[in-house]
Amino acid sequence: MEQSQATGAAGGAMSGAATGAAVGSVVPGIGTAIGAVAGAVIGGITGFLGGGGEKEAKKLAKAQANEILRAAAENRRVQEMQARNALGVAKATTYASNLQDMGSTKKYRTFMESEYHKAIMYDYSAAQTAAQLAKKGGQIAANTIQRQGFGQLLQGATQLGTAYASGAFPSSGTTSSQRATSIMAQKA
Repeated sequence: MEQSQATGAAGGAMSGAATGAAVGSVVPGIGTAIGAVAGAVIGGITGFLGGGGEKEAKKLAKAQANEILRAAAENRRVQEMQARNALGVAKATTYASNLQDMGSTKKYRTFMESEYHKAIMYDYSAAQTAAQLAKKGGQIAANTIQRQGFGQLLQGATQLGTAYASGAFPSSGTTSSQRATSIMAQKA
């Protein structure tokens, strides 16, 4: 179970218990208890089903990063093959023209080789950065999902406390009409 599912379920259960107790307090005692239990069950299930997704966010981000790196490796292979072909053509042209492979001809070919290598390395480095950013994005999404689950937990606890403070749960010396009046005043 993911953390946001657990916190979402707990928060939903508390929120549901508060609502159920308030509604059930119309019938003092047993109505409050039944309402609280039913609300807790329904709220807990709803919170549980609404939570989750941290693992999926990380998994999708990792898959995206792997695809970026796989595509970058293939692009690098193709670029290296194109560079070898271009340099081979340049060398063949030099020899076909009855020129020696030295001096300015060799310097030019060495420069071309260096530029091809720089372009290939830049593209591969950019792909590695994109893959790292994809993974970080997945972690940020997972953290956000977890914080939302914790927020649901706090909201449920607040609602449960508010219901208790407003008299939704029976206490000694409180009449059902006092509880009903308190609940109606709270809703207004």
